[in-house]
Amino acid sequence: MLERLPGQEKTQDVTGVGYFGVVYNAALTITVVLAFIMIVIGGIEYMTSFANPGAKGEATKRITGALTGLVLALVSWLILNTINPALVNPKLGLTQVTSPTGGAGGAGAGTFDQNTAKNYLENTGQYHNVSVKNGAVLEGVKVGTLDAVLSLADACAACFLQVTDATNPNVDHDPNAGHPQGEAVDVSLNPGINDYITGSVNANDGKFRRMPPSGEKKYERYLDTKTGAVWMKENDHWDVKVR
Repeated sequence: MLERLPGQEKTQDVTGVGYFGVVYNAALTITVVLAFIMIVIGGIEYMTSFANPGAKGEATKRITGALTGLVLALVSWLILNTINPALVNPKLGLTQVTSPTGGAGGAGAGTFDQNTAKNYLENTGQYHNVSVKNGAVLEGVKVGTLDAVLSLADACAACFLQVTDATNPNVDHDPNAGHPQGEAVDVSLNPGINDYITGSVNANDGKFRRMPPSGEKKYERYLDTKTGAVWMKENDHWDVKVR
């Protein structure tokens, strides 16, 4: 187990990504501060070297070098942020997951608080094609429930998934639907998801299987064979349930 670096928060990743993010941000801060100091020193030297062309040239080089360093630092940040935002912001990396008993939970075993769940959904996976609707309540949602959403997001680059709710007590969820227990989330309907799930069933590729419709309302239901999640197509959203 890696030890936390000075200044690294308890909820931040203490694996390689978290370490890299903390070290990189410290180095970037030092680089920017030193560059500004060099620009100030160079400026003073330039203004006080009227009768000394050599000193004026050295001051110009100092300022140019500092500006070059700033540009390189900015370019490195842009590149790393494009590759993976967690590399330059360790708070978006793998965060500690608390289980219902308060310990560290494994994949699918623990629960997330509101902010951790939102970061996990929006900053995990290769496509970053998941968003959380403003006002959605995710407090207490289980890790495995969110993993089911992320699994489909990774399998379908053209699927843009918006999670609209999970555990909001003010929403009239069926008590048996799994929402109060953190075992279900709602995802907005959109053509990408609809086509992917039904296309998988029609192609018989083994990724999704059609299930018997639900109860009286006869909602369409599909089983994700990889995660075991049931995707139920309601009137205005997908209900994604994992047990």
